[in-house]
Amino acid sequence: MLDESIPYPAVPLVLYNGTKEFPTIGLLDSGSTDILLPSEVADILGIKIGEEENIEMIDGSKVKASKGIIGLVFGRGSMTFRKNFKVFVCPAKEVLLGRTFFRYFDITFKESNQEITLKQLSDEVRVERFHKHTKVH
Repeated sequence: MLDESIPYPAVPLVLYNGTKEFPTIGLLDSGSTDILLPSEVADILGIKIGEEENIEMIDGSKVKASKGIIGLVFGRGSMTFRKNFKVFVCPAKEVLLGRTFFRYFDITFKESNQEITLKQLSDEVRVERFHKHTKVH
């Protein structure tokens, strides 16, 4: 459980499946390999998921999750990043963006300014402020 009084590195994004969209905040999680999607968001978007399997969390615990595909949009205008990603749908409370998202950017965390800079590998730059933790709606 995240401490709601502490700002976390997160970015606003829109998740989509076909014509259904879900605006949210994605927490940047450098300790995660994959993207984790809360089950309730997958249900809202109508994501088709595969068979359940156990995935290992950073603390060594195992969680049941299913693979799915989701569209993700980050940024605006000429600085828009749009891509489909394999995700693990699980009982997570947040959208966690792991290394499969990171690999498209050079990411700099500036704790003193509570700022994140994401430089898309195509040389576009996007700067975001840290966000206070909020629950997925």
